[in-house]
Amino acid sequence: MRRFLPALLPSLVFAFPATAQESPPSTNPDIVVSGRLSMPQNPQTTILPPPAVIFDVESATLFEDASRRAAMCATRGGPRRLAQLRDVVDGVFATPRQERAQDRMVWTTSTCGEGAAVRAHGVSMVGQVNVRADSASYPGILYRGAFIIETLRAFAPNLALTREQLADPVVQQRFLMREDARASKRLPNDLRFFRTTICMVREQPELAIRLVQTNPVEQSTAAVQAHLIERTRGCTGYQKQLVVDPFQLRAFVADALYRWTLAVRDVDTLIPTQRASVDRNKARSVN
Repeated sequence: MRRFLPALLPSLVFAFPATAQESPPSTNPDIVVSGRLSMPQNPQTTILPPPAVIFDVESATLFEDASRRAAMCATRGGPRRLAQLRDVVDGVFATPRQERAQDRMVWTTSTCGEGAAVRAHGVSMVGQVNVRADSASYPGILYRGAFIIETLRAFAPNLALTREQLADPVVQQRFLMREDARASKRLPNDLRFFRTTICMVREQPELAIRLVQTNPVEQSTAAVQAHLIERTRGCTGYQKQLVVDPFQLRAFVADALYRWTLAVRDVDTLIPTQRASVDRNKARSVN
């Protein structure tokens, strides 16, 4: 079954304003994201769930769980698997090389990716992520998002970004130089949603990080999502209503967050060449 992000999200120009003052105006002042968030009071944008005929939350939850398990296996692998993960996460999306890499990664992590609940439900991830899955299928989008989310969790566990960092013209230029060419390969809907979440992360990076770090089925996640959408209304054309699939929104926000992180850190990837170096760095931080 195919599922999509909200069709109401508008297409945005893939460029940044010349100055921070020209950014889409925020409808709320900056907030410090700490503690448990409640739903926004008197929101100007109403968030609606996708129609039941195209969205089944139980199946989406199972897909998300399987993709998360597979991604965790990928980030814990040796040098060869980490190299494959770089092809998936840092490759140019919608190109044959990147899509074959994702397909191969799904197959090689399938034994730990499919939990008992998925098998009992009769939904098999393997075979549903094919050459075109990265750009066209719901499982492919969730897998792509999961590989990015687990990469951030494993290799940037204490990630913190600010609006000031993302408003830096040097950082924005790095971002554009890297992503302009990469974005040209994305399919139209994929590119449109990516552009929207680029803007959302730029305007509210703290909320974006929190959304990526939460479980999409938890009740508290709905509040984080609502605050992110409400505080970045300029990124969605000030729509009064948005139909949102929380699983896909989280995947696209993670994608944009990862690209911004690379630009801020001025690196090509967060994925190391071998896992041992990551473990040693963690040990040093503990000691």
